[in-house]
Amino acid sequence: MIKNLINRIIFPFYVLAFASLGITIYEKFVNSSVGFVDGFVAATPTNNNKYVCNAEDYQCIKNLIKDLNNSDKKLLIFGNSQLGAINQFSEGEINYAHQLALKYEDDDKFIVRSIWIPNVNLTEFREIYSSIEQCSLEIDNLIIPLFLDDTRDAGIRESLKAYSSKICGESSKSGLDDNRYISFESKTNSQLFDSFILNKMPYLKDAKDLNNHFRTFLYKFRNTVFGITASSKRKITPKEYNKNISSLKELITLRKEKNLSSIIYIPPLLHYSSGKAIPYVRNEYKTFKDEMKRICKVMECEFYNFESVVDDDLWGFKKATSLRGNSKEIDFMHFTYLGHEVVFNKLSNVIDKFDK
Repeated sequence: MIKNLINRIIFPFYVLAFASLGITIYEKFVNSSVGFVDGFVAATPTNNNKYVCNAEDYQCIKNLIKDLNNSDKKLLIFGNSQLGAINQFSEGEINYAHQLALKYEDDDKFIVRSIWIPNVNLTEFREIYSSIEQCSLEIDNLIIPLFLDDTRDAGIRESLKAYSSKICGESSKSGLDDNRYISFESKTNSQLFDSFILNKMPYLKDAKDLNNHFRTFLYKFRNTVFGITASSKRKITPKEYNKNISSLKELITLRKEKNLSSIIYIPPLLHYSSGKAIPYVRNEYKTFKDEMKRICKVMECEFYNFESVVDDDLWGFKKATSLRGNSKEIDFMHFTYLGHEVVFNKLSNVIDKFDK
């Protein structure tokens, strides 16, 4: 009886001890600051600010909506991590959406803001836009990039479900650190116990890094087994593709009914103009572009093709996406700051055509 009781008391401490040892050993072999995190790899996500927000930072979006509502003429740019990240980042560099916002900042009747989210699909763009409309906000001009790779999934991630309830309402200056203002008295017993454990055993805070690196390992293991590299061909998946195209048409239709301007463009693609390998089946990629152009012709939106505007030497590299060594692979999604300047100039020309 006493022996069983002692075993039950000692067992949790054995678990914590072995977990601590495992994490310590793991940290000796893995640098938690380097590696595959949320798909960016060597590219650096830019900080949220008053001009450009990650869609999952709800407070930033609230403030952005407030700014847009205070302007007579509004332009919103959607994007994925090509907009929100800079390859081979240096301090002080800003993405092309931020550059556009600054260019038009002194125009009292015209405002440019941007929302981006990694690996976003067109169904999620429609969800974000519909939610913004529910905030009693009407966007005069909307710019949407069309990535073929982003049509391979048509689901809506959990952070974007019931999105209007997360982004509409009064804005404030508090950001992502709202939890630090929870008073001691308002914390639950579970929160207090968690704080106690983390204070006594701070190494457990690294469990999240452990989870991220485990996902990285599985990602690389899959790529190794199936021979997937950055230049592997991503084929169209018909069901998801068709759902995404339907979502795009619905979004454009919503805007057309209100006589609002929609601008869609094919984004820069590494190697397209040079004829080297691209991560798509070329015939499928051409069919996709032709369909996007046809949709705009029928539905009266503006269409632009920027696939070849960013030269090959303005893109970056990333660490290998498989377990075969540490060799670098070309990053087909993210370009350098100079590439962002090119896209800034191209979109500036488009925006300057508007009757502001």
